[in-house]
Amino acid sequence: METVITEEEKGILRLPPVGKILSESVTLYRMHARTIAGIGVLPALLGAMSILLLAGGSTIPSTILLVVAVIVGMFARFAWAASVTSETVLNAGVGAAYRAVFANIRSVAWISILTGLVILGGLVLLVIPGIIVAVKLNFALYAFFIEKKRGSDALATSWYYARNSFWPIVWRLVCLGLILSFIGILVSIVGYLVSQVVPFGGETADFSMVLLRDSQQEISVISQFFQFAFNYFVSLPMSVIYGYILYRHLQTMTPPPDMNSSDILAFKKKIKILAPLSIVALLIATFLAILIPLLIVGVASQGSASVIGLFL
Repeated sequence: METVITEEEKGILRLPPVGKILSESVTLYRMHARTIAGIGVLPALLGAMSILLLAGGSTIPSTILLVVAVIVGMFARFAWAASVTSETVLNAGVGAAYRAVFANIRSVAWISILTGLVILGGLVLLVIPGIIVAVKLNFALYAFFIEKKRGSDALATSWYYARNSFWPIVWRLVCLGLILSFIGILVSIVGYLVSQVVPFGGETADFSMVLLRDSQQEISVISQFFQFAFNYFVSLPMSVIYGYILYRHLQTMTPPPDMNSSDILAFKKKIKILAPLSIVALLIATFLAILIPLLIVGVASQGSASVIGLFL
């Protein structure tokens, strides 16, 4: 799918304003609402079912179903990326979007894992480098679906397009986040108000099924339904579409990447450093998460001298 860029915009090599990108995103959603919204139906239903189970006191089944909903939601994100980057997939429907993901599941999964590892590696060094890396690698999935870049090539392509537009990209992503957060708050308020007047399960008015009693927060089932619907039918798909529109504009502003250029090869070397670094950090964090509770229990039960003796 092609994003229309004016000759004026090509000349000044500048990303369009937030309003224009948002307008293009909404237009794309409206044109293909059946497919885009349909992709979110399954994870939204699974999430809603987990809420009902939790409200009914079935904690373990609810937790299992919620985990499944999160996993399916991850596949939904991939399906949105696969669909918005291909008009053929968009026109073919929900099934085609998920089939496109499963047909490329190894590449998509590896790009996602590698992106996460590199970002974590940046966070290990310092928080700011991690944030910078996260912004510049935000388009790796689009690089795969549009330009067929795999693995580190997809990450390098995303970095290449974003490297000279870091702050404009950050500004546009922050604006989208603020807009979606504001709408999300309104949805939560509406859900709460509806929960106070709509009967549920044979009850009236005060039908709040408490989901978070331990924290003394009363979140009604209907309010949670509203939030799930907003996440899977508005927030998440719009974020993916918005990212795709941004990527298309960045492509138009920048010559195609030369994967053998010195700067891209240098970045790929950084990937080889950051990814193992994050793995080491995860192993250390896991070791400490196991060791520290054991030490605490040992000190409480045997005294510090006995625990210290274990290491001597």
